[in-house]
Amino acid sequence: MTDQEIKALLHPKESRYYILSLVALTPIALLLTALVIGTFGGVLLFFGFAYLTIWFVQKMIRTWYLAHCARVDEHSFPGVHKIVMDVKSALGYDKPVDVFVVEEGSFNCLLMPFFNRKILVLNSGLLDEGVSAVELKWLVARFIGSLRAKSYRLSIVQALISTSEKLLIFNLLLYPYERAIVMSGDRIGLAAIGGDITSAISAMNRLCVGTRCSSLVSLTGIARQESDIQGFFGFLVRAFSSHPPLVHRYREILRFANDAYPHRLGDFSRNLVGKVRQAEYNQQQAA
Repeated sequence: MTDQEIKALLHPKESRYYILSLVALTPIALLLTALVIGTFGGVLLFFGFAYLTIWFVQKMIRTWYLAHCARVDEHSFPGVHKIVMDVKSALGYDKPVDVFVVEEGSFNCLLMPFFNRKILVLNSGLLDEGVSAVELKWLVARFIGSLRAKSYRLSIVQALISTSEKLLIFNLLLYPYERAIVMSGDRIGLAAIGGDITSAISAMNRLCVGTRCSSLVSLTGIARQESDIQGFFGFLVRAFSSHPPLVHRYREILRFANDAYPHRLGDFSRNLVGKVRQAEYNQQQAA
């Protein structure tokens, strides 16, 4: 599609509102010009810093999504990926666009490990018809197992720290431990279901994007995402998160399964191929 064809599709009021915006910005532009002259260009440092801040925040947000959500590509959500590519091609847009699928809160757990009586909250998504008893067992076991291991003994300390904004920086010292607790829980859960890595990965997929879309998450796509979150911004996302990046959890639980339950990986590989083929068939039927 050409520039003229795109322009013909715009709302008729858009151009006049654009001109009106320029008129409204004129006094601001004059004031900024005066400030630049009056401060000998010093005010430009402020705008440079503001620009850098916007860039930094956007980089952090993208890296966070890479770390914790499923990205749409030719492996994960191939139907959605095809639509995105077709639209970009049709409109003549060739710049990169990242598309992510975020979990809606329909499949997750919450543990409150304080005091003598613990509280485990299960969302209704855990009880959907498509969720197997083994998947549910893995999710519950990863929390109960961590309680059994007394892994949450510092949780009350973190809760006290969180009550004061001035002390929040100290959470950075506790987060590495919290991240380790999560990965330990994944291992404990896998042991509780006898090394059934197929069910564990299926439950991880549901944690990632919810129940309805879980079959469309690809381990190939997840592995590719993980390779994209290395470096400085990947370090920051990990450092400021109380949970390990979800893409890292996939790798860690697979590595553990390979060491502890190698005989189950054969079944997992066969089941994975079958699920991928079924997802592709369902996507074709829906199209």
